[in-house]
Amino acid sequence: MLPSLQESLDGEEKELESSEEGGSAEERRVEPPPSSHYCLYSYRGSRLAQQRGDSDGGSPRGTNAETPSGDDFSLSLADTNLPLEVEPELRSFIAKRLSKGAVFEGLGNVASVELRIPGYRVGCYYCLFQQEKVLPETAAVDSEHNPSEYVVCFLGGSEKGLELFRLELDKYIQGLKNNMSCEERGLENHIKSYLSNWFEDVVCPIQRVVLLFQEKLTFLLHAALSYTPVEVRETCTVLKS
Repeated sequence: MLPSLQESLDGEEKELESSEEGGSAEERRVEPPPSSHYCLYSYRGSRLAQQRGDSDGGSPRGTNAETPSGDDFSLSLADTNLPLEVEPELRSFIAKRLSKGAVFEGLGNVASVELRIPGYRVGCYYCLFQQEKVLPETAAVDSEHNPSEYVVCFLGGSEKGLELFRLELDKYIQGLKNNMSCEERGLENHIKSYLSNWFEDVVCPIQRVVLLFQEKLTFLLHAALSYTPVEVRETCTVLKS
């Protein structure tokens, strides 16, 4: 398991060192994105694509699940912590992936993407998901209203490393859907925090345990091997979780 974890963290160690004073501005302008970066896009498919799906007689789930191909969709940036000069490259990459039409709602994909700096590739998990549907009484008033759809991208580690955690990331997206359904006004602070902490929460649970317990880790391992229940008496919510 340790080699796999190391693979997932290999992108975390690739940081640009400070340039010498004589270095050019081009060399210092953009740094590789750290492993905790994310992008959230609002996804909008064209009405024509939706009508084509309805005319096929398929179920509603089939209509919403597959991404329309070609120019039948648009992506609008909702939130990100990527540098502004890098984000358009990621959006272009995701648009090309979505245009292939093999993306399904709630099921993420993992790829490797190169952003701005040649030779620097980072793992990218991306997933199309739909916000919970509106209440029946709301739909009756506004029959044109459709549930909001989003594409979330998580950047970090390597493609091979993120692939090991793809199912966990899919579950993490379900948690994001639940949070966003409770906040119709948009992105609140807890949603931003949820997006920002994806790498630590999903990919680095072992690293978190080591850092939190430190010298007491041996006792925790002994308890786990002997099937001894462990009670955490701590006011720190991070430690409890």
